[in-house]
Amino acid sequence: MITPVIAAAAPSGVGGHEHRLPESLAVSPSALERALCDYVQHVETARLLPLFERAQSGATERAYLRLPTSVVPCEAWLIRWPSGALAALHDHGSAHGVAQVVAGTLCESRFGADGARGPERGWWPDQSVALPHGTYHEVHNYGPHVAYSIHVYAPRLEVMTFYDRDPSGKLRPMRQEAAIEWRGAPHP
Repeated sequence: MITPVIAAAAPSGVGGHEHRLPESLAVSPSALERALCDYVQHVETARLLPLFERAQSGATERAYLRLPTSVVPCEAWLIRWPSGALAALHDHGSAHGVAQVVAGTLCESRFGADGARGPERGWWPDQSVALPHGTYHEVHNYGPHVAYSIHVYAPRLEVMTFYDRDPSGKLRPMRQEAAIEWRGAPHP
């Protein structure tokens, strides 16, 4: 569900005119990590969480807010995770990413390309989580309270494939979501 109605200024160095990162930095983990830190600081200083919560109060599904960026090909999202919310088993297409919880906690299960399930791990505030290209995972909010996370991707997300596991445990693509389906999320 993509329904937030929020406006926000871009973090320092983000927004305004568009510029490209050198190709060597476009997907480097350190470049994504720096961008994530800027967004986390911006979301906290701009007090977006209370505004986002007020706009989404009572919603039972995840909600998204695309954050402004002038760094091509990066894309950043603030995601609201109500208690019990699930991002079913999926990948991020050709994008590399990094995420950080800014409020609450989340739980992630990763899967190998062969469908082998890895151990669950928690996502905690002040801890970044690398999401390299080829990551297959599902993310849950098992907690009793709403959680928020920021995700930064490069290149921009164009498609996400959602999977099921066949009886032998192998990943089986079930559906794809194209960027057009969620890029309509409000963009401050």
